[in-house]
Amino acid sequence: MKLVIEKKLANNNYEVSIAVADIQEVETELFNDYGKIQINIGGELKVTGGTTPEATIGDSFKYLPTDFPIVRVFTQAQYGDKAQVVANAFADTISERVQTAITALKAKSDSFTGTTEVQL
Repeated sequence: MKLVIEKKLANNNYEVSIAVADIQEVETELFNDYGKIQINIGGELKVTGGTTPEATIGDSFKYLPTDFPIVRVFTQAQYGDKAQVVANAFADTISERVQTAITALKAKSDSFTGTTEVQL
C-alpha cells in the first residue's frame, strides 16, 4: 500500500489530495479482519520534524481506505502567506498518521481464527 500525495497551486489556492494506491491482498485481509481505520484529518498540523503546529483545524475523521482520496484546499484568504506552509503541514501530518495506523494494523496478529478438533 502506498499514499499518493498530489499538490496543486491555482489562483493562490494550495490544494492537497491524498489517495491510497496499491493495496495488497494481505492489507485487504487485515481491513476485513479488523475493520476500517479511522484517521483524524484535522487537529494540529505540523511539518515533518516540526515541534510547533503551523495551524490547527477542526477535527474531522475519515475511514481508511474507503473515504480516501481526501482533498483539502488552503487559501491565501484563510492563512495569508502561510498557506503553502500549512498545506505542506497537512500533507506531512496526514501521511504520518496513516503510516502510524498502518504500522499498528500490520503488527496485529490473529490468534483467534482456526479450527480446533476435540477427539471424543
